Amino acid sequence: GQFLEMDLNTRRNLELCENMRTKEKRGSLYWVLDKTKTAMGKRLLRSWLTKPLLNITAINLRQNAVEELISDAILRGEIAENLIGIRDIERTMTKIVYGSCSAKELRSVAETAEKFPQIKNLLSDVKCKKLITKFNNDKKYERIIQEFKFYTLPNSNYFSISVLDSEWLPAKNLTNLGPQVVTN
Repeated sequence: GQFLEMDLNTRRNLELCENMRTKEKRGSLYWVLDKTKTAMGKRLLRSWLTKPLLNITAINLRQNAVEELISDAILRGEIAENLIGIRDIERTMTKIVYGSCSAKELRSVAETAEKFPQIKNLLSDVKCKKLITKFNNDKKYERIIQEFKFYTLPNSNYFSISVLDSEWLPAKNLTNLGPQVVTN
């Protein structure tokens, strides 16, 4: 595989995500490294720690991306500032697909998607193209902007959604959202 397989005892002894004595995050490697600003970033960091890469090229690309962000405090600060208010899009998109999200959560997707062009612009001049390539390859976020149009109706708890790709978000799931959502 592409990740190092570690059994439970190995992960526990390395104290990757929790310490051995109290089983708390405090004192673990994750606790030391976690400076993330979003729930998605927290999950990504946890994944990186619990599933280390095996491919040396992939390891070097990831290290170069991290090194560039660490060495450029201004860029890192601007990105951190733009991450303020970013909602957990991965979880919200899952709720949308299963028809269990609220109008407020739909609004948060739209508000979050509006920030992506600014972040992409900040990353446009980076030397390590892994930073921008990851962003460009993550089409699920760009599709939010391209395929959803959110219009606030007079009552701010209601939304009209235009879905251009009905296979990506089946209309049948939207019917479960109740009166909060009106589909076109």
